[in-house]
Amino acid sequence: MIVNDGQNRHQAKNVIFMVSDGMSVSLASAYREYLNQEPGHLRKTDIFNRHLVGQQSTYSLDPWATITDSAASSTAMATGAKTLNGVLGLDANMKRVDSALK
Repeated sequence: MIVNDGQNRHQAKNVIFMVSDGMSVSLASAYREYLNQEPGHLRKTDIFNRHLVGQQSTYSLDPWATITDSAASSTAMATGAKTLNGVLGLDANMKRVDSALK
């Protein structure tokens, strides 16, 4: 990962990827609406504007599940492979999947 501070380019030594359980587009949208309650205002910037640049689908492969648990969503984010709820680091066939960060 290349980091550009505006003056110099640096190779990142470490990357910290933080995921808030339950953090969704609707939470960020609700926060933006909370900031912009005054009528006739211009949109205020918030802490998410610089960081929310994409979305990822992390639903599990459980046919009965309406909610994805943290194990399945973390596996999807870290590896790109969908899996079942309660399964971490394995695909739906229970074969190990490597992290995309390797």
